[in-house]
Amino acid sequence: MSITRILAVCVTTLVLTRATNAGTGQPAGGSDTKELDERIYKVLRDVINTGAELYNKPNNDAKSCYRIYQGSLLTLKPLLAHRPGLQKAIEDAFANADREPSVAERAFVLRATIDRIRDETGGKKEAAKKETLWDRLGGEKNVRKVVEDFMDLEHTDPKVDFFRGGKRKLNDEQLADLKQKIVEFVSQAAGGPLKYTGKTMKAAHEGMAITDAQFDALVADLKTALDKNGAKPADRDAVLSAVEGTRKDVVEEKKEGSKKEEKVPPKKEGGKPEPKKEGEEKAAASAEVKGSITFNGKSVAGGTITLVPAKDSSVKPIAADVKEDGTYLLEKVPAGEYKVKVAPPVGQEKAKGAVPAKYRSDETSSLKVTVSKGRNAYDVELTD
Repeated sequence: MSITRILAVCVTTLVLTRATNAGTGQPAGGSDTKELDERIYKVLRDVINTGAELYNKPNNDAKSCYRIYQGSLLTLKPLLAHRPGLQKAIEDAFANADREPSVAERAFVLRATIDRIRDETGGKKEAAKKETLWDRLGGEKNVRKVVEDFMDLEHTDPKVDFFRGGKRKLNDEQLADLKQKIVEFVSQAAGGPLKYTGKTMKAAHEGMAITDAQFDALVADLKTALDKNGAKPADRDAVLSAVEGTRKDVVEEKKEGSKKEEKVPPKKEGGKPEPKKEGEEKAAASAEVKGSITFNGKSVAGGTITLVPAKDSSVKPIAADVKEDGTYLLEKVPAGEYKVKVAPPVGQEKAKGAVPAKYRSDETSSLKVTVSKGRNAYDVELTD
């Protein structure tokens, strides 16, 4: 029996068990229709996961993925008599798929229709389906308020040193352009309509000698502005995560051989080195944390994992990207106790299978880890 027929039999068995009125052979109505929708919604979740597993590495079998999607839609079409719009969508999907040159592209066409069926049978409104982080932040009007408040804080925060000791001067036109670029950056990162038109982060901040401490102060000011304008913790953290991703391009590391860099602790008379400062002791006791992240048994692809100090406020949060296979590596982590938060890729917070909101903020996440000196293995298992 072909894989298409096997899946068709499974779908038929699971859905048809109570999909028709007893003895009539006709589609159910009323509460039975609701139950049918629930069954279709759940079955298609398994269809999607099975197809995706075949499509992605290490299987790389787009053809089998396409056949599974095709067989499932063929089987489900007659069961959707109470939703003629979805029956028409299936017909259109087959016609559109036939016009695609590759089997991989055909699979994507059918997958889009499967997603639509799940959205409608799952009771989700179209508006909710399309809601983005940009929408949840309040759109352009509210994001501009956030940027205004953020810039007001930047200008007066000595920890940021926005004007670089008086060396950096901006007229009103330049300041307005900078605010516009920040709005565009947030829009692009949060799934909004505005595209960032400025320089790369590295080029825009080149020569400013921005330090990690100044970057941390900037992030703290942005957090304050987001909180002031009503951003929910998970949405706020998603924006801060996107900003954190620019640190490597914004902060300029000291060049090798710099006179300011002391590679050997100064010595007292008699040749004994000075005692190490508190921060140096922590650096010496730093560790590596690596592992994998799963959600309901499936690898989490992309996003970030962040360790937030549970007790020591002098240690800043440490973040790392989650790879496509669900693995991550955190380096130079000071030993200690941490709260753990995991965020999906920016703009994909509402995607199916995305990390639940409760894990995205250290205020709501129940995850904790104790890091010891050396190498630490920490696998994160997320559930609904």
